[in-house]
Amino acid sequence: MMNNSRIVLDFMGHTDFAAAIRPSYHCPGAAKLASAFEIIRKQNPAGTILLDAGDVLVGAPIMNLTHGEPVMEIVNSFGYDAMTLGNHEFDQGSKIMEKILSLATFPLLCANIIEKKSGALIPYVNPYIVLEKKGVRIGVLGVTTEYTPYMVKADAFEGFEMRDVVETCKHYIPIMRKEGAEIIVVLGHLPGTRDENGVNSGELFNVAASVSGIDILFGGHNPGDIAVSVNGTLISKTGFSAISIGHIQISYDQDTKRIECTVNEIMPVLDGNLAIEPDPAVEIKVARAMEPYIRTLDEVIGEAESDLIVSFEAECSLGNFFTDCIKDTCEAQIGLMNSTSCFGYVPKGPITSEMIMWVMCFNDNLFTGFMTGRQIQDMLELTYEKKHQSLNGSLQLSGMNVVLDSSRPDFQKIISLKLDNGTPLLANEKYLVSTSAYIASGGNEYRAITRLTDWQKTDHMSHPTFIEGMRKRKRLNSPIEGRIIDLAN
Repeated sequence: MMNNSRIVLDFMGHTDFAAAIRPSYHCPGAAKLASAFEIIRKQNPAGTILLDAGDVLVGAPIMNLTHGEPVMEIVNSFGYDAMTLGNHEFDQGSKIMEKILSLATFPLLCANIIEKKSGALIPYVNPYIVLEKKGVRIGVLGVTTEYTPYMVKADAFEGFEMRDVVETCKHYIPIMRKEGAEIIVVLGHLPGTRDENGVNSGELFNVAASVSGIDILFGGHNPGDIAVSVNGTLISKTGFSAISIGHIQISYDQDTKRIECTVNEIMPVLDGNLAIEPDPAVEIKVARAMEPYIRTLDEVIGEAESDLIVSFEAECSLGNFFTDCIKDTCEAQIGLMNSTSCFGYVPKGPITSEMIMWVMCFNDNLFTGFMTGRQIQDMLELTYEKKHQSLNGSLQLSGMNVVLDSSRPDFQKIISLKLDNGTPLLANEKYLVSTSAYIASGGNEYRAITRLTDWQKTDHMSHPTFIEGMRKRKRLNSPIEGRIIDLAN
């Protein structure tokens, strides 16, 4: 005998779209993503919930050519039920963020960021929603990584402050229950990793371990696909730029209130066996948005002699190229850049302007300032502190060489620092350093160190600097140069 009280619901979670509306060698594009959503939605039209875990307004060249208006128009066509704010929604400052996000035709969520001036939540953002599908009430709570203040330029976040993610969840889940929510979903722009031994770490798993009553938890912020269950919570997190979708299907018994998971999977969009045809209507919107910029973006400016892959934790050829450009353009002794501002890879073959803009996705002002040898050493010691590196990776650098031993205790890892000419960096000597506005303002938690320097904004921007540098260089290959040597590896 059939149980008519059992309801099938499908949840799709997506994160870090990164404005990837145009298809390329490393992302499928908005039209294909829209069709992938429809594959699942058509199987259960009345019982499908589509959620986005943030970082829509970042990444792709279109974000540096506009403020993101075309991106929001296209994202509106996906049919989201809700989206939580990612840290990069704050990149352009509060006024532009509000202007662009006000174009959204779906609810925006964020329960743990408040305005300093009012002491209240962001006015155009809800902490949660309770929606209904097939007669089942579903509470969706939005939260954002507590690391947000360190992942945007200081002035972009100065009007806001964070609240504890775990305490926020514990506060709002009972409220959603009182409003009749039978299923609780936390939609979090929260990082999480699961290593080859099945060891979980990061804010995503901290929430799962610390908060009871969460049925489904979607994450974001860092690369990598995850589909697991922890403490009775179904967890899903996907990769960047629309390469995959998280799909959780549950069977919910309205009489017993029991939830049974029937599917917890990662659905590939860029690669895989699904024959996904791009949505024609979305294709037209993308073409219209990109048309003014195609000629500039598709200009071939150089050649990659091999695949050039960004390394999060070590020296890489693209990092060397970028920091060489920063140092030389600003006529500095040392060039620095954070690995987290690099994004993806450049395949072997022609290099276009768009590829350079994609990989170094932030078109920042370049700054110069004098740092002492002690500051630089402190900066590198912090870089290789275990927790800091897990969140931020390594620095990329030019004009100097670092020898370290990662097996030594934190803040005792740097063995030697030398300029390119072999001269050791002296603690009290000052060196002219060039870097991005993000690092100069203290991004990646360097604020206590970089605030000691009187930074001067130059007339140079990162994208034109790198594009012109590629025109001059003409060819790039993958071998690294030993600028960073770890004696433990």
